[in-house]
Amino acid sequence: MFTNTMSKNEADEGIFTRAGKLRRSWQALEFRDGKFIDTRDSAQIHMLETARIRANPAQPRKNFDDEAIISLANSIREHGIIQPITVRRSAKSQDNSVFFELIAGERRLRAAKLLGMEKIPCIIADVDDCKSAELSLVENTQREDLNFFEEAAAIGTLIEAHSLTQEQIAERLGVSQSFVANKLRILRLTPEERAKILEYSLTERHTRALLKVSSVPERMAIIEHIHAHDLTVAATEAYIEQKNSKKVSSSKRAPIKRIILKDMRIFYNSVDRAISTIKQAGINVESERSEENGVTVLTIRIPNNVSRETL
Repeated sequence: MFTNTMSKNEADEGIFTRAGKLRRSWQALEFRDGKFIDTRDSAQIHMLETARIRANPAQPRKNFDDEAIISLANSIREHGIIQPITVRRSAKSQDNSVFFELIAGERRLRAAKLLGMEKIPCIIADVDDCKSAELSLVENTQREDLNFFEEAAAIGTLIEAHSLTQEQIAERLGVSQSFVANKLRILRLTPEERAKILEYSLTERHTRALLKVSSVPERMAIIEHIHAHDLTVAATEAYIEQKNSKKVSSSKRAPIKRIILKDMRIFYNSVDRAISTIKQAGINVESERSEENGVTVLTIRIPNNVSRETL
């Protein structure tokens, strides 16, 4: 359980951190809703054949560390499997054999298969597709950190596949709606951007700061700049703010000055003064003003032999 001294945001972030794992054990998550455990098996651990357990299609983790699996296999070889994996009954095969779909414990299952174990201890849960995907997501975040893009993708898949609202998925995962919204926002980044962010070990807060930039090429350049200069989150936000401010400033055009003539006589007087000035310079300028079809026609004739210097 979270302590009373923690803020809601800290509690939300804690679910996906090592500290959060300590606060909310997998056992508490697995049994918090007694309705999803099959009543026939709730007090039993079954030894099921590993060959009859199929992967979970909703598994949020896309990459598994081979060295970590080998290390886990060595531990299992020495101590056995302390925590059973969780499965659910799947459709029967053509020969009427019962198969099971993995819900939680893929790393343990992989390690067991690596050791050649034919059977593995399992708890059988009675859950639907949505609950299975939800438990798989929570189990992964509790046992070994998913990267934040995998977390976001898993949440997005749950919402889309089961027509859930952000509020509904937030309630199921025990987090705030804003936490879910922030996770989903980072999915706007392209696969290339995500790969660079993970390669450079940038944080989720670095990533959210990048969303203030609309251009993919610009974001890629900023990612490289962050990495090259080892920018903190605060420095990254300041850098992006500065770039955006310059862009806004350069896009602003100088205001157009408009002269309002309340009396056209002012305009004619200005023209007459200009003509008078030219005549004083010794240039024979001729001007005519006439009215034609409701408009005033002003004609000024200047000799072609007048040099530019004189004008």
